[in-house]
This record gives sequence, structure tokens and C-alpha cells, in this order.
Amino acid sequence: MCGTASQKKCGKAAGFPVSIAIGAILKAVFMGIAIALIILPTFLPAPMHKMLPVLQLQFSVTQLITAVIGGVYAVIIAAVLKKTSLAQAD
Repeated sequence: MCGTASQKKCGKAAGFPVSIAIGAILKAVFMGIAIALIILPTFLPAPMHKMLPVLQLQFSVTQLITAVIGGVYAVIIAAVLKKTSLAQAD
């Protein structure tokens, strides 16, 4: 990863994808802890407790996958926009 000392070597281009990856991981960790480990076990009705493992997976690993996919889209769109006149408006 690029630190402050090697920022000139890595450039700004590496910062955007790295920040998206960090955001995706933080989203999955937050949702995995807050929803899957705290909210679901506490508030899930008793008849639905057999669904708990599936719901926990849905709010942790699945969220990581969707966040990474969204991040890839963001990087692609940002790269395309850099080549258009919209980038000049900044």
C-alpha cells in the first residue's frame, strides 16, 4: 500500500481503489458485527431462529461481495469520466 512517504511513487491513482477496498471491508465488518451478531440474534422471532445462519451470512459476506462489485463499478466509471469533459469541471 501507499504510505505518505511513497505517495509520489504510487500516485493518486492507487489511493482511490485502495480506499474503496477499505470501505468495502469496513462495511462488511460493521454489518457483520452490528446486524449479524447483535441485532439479528436479539430481535429475530423464535420461529425464525433456524434461519439465523443464512441471515448472518447475508449481512456479512454477501455485503462484502456487493461492496467490492460496487467499488469496481466506481473505479471503472471514474476512469471513464476522467477521459471526458466532466473531469475538467472540477
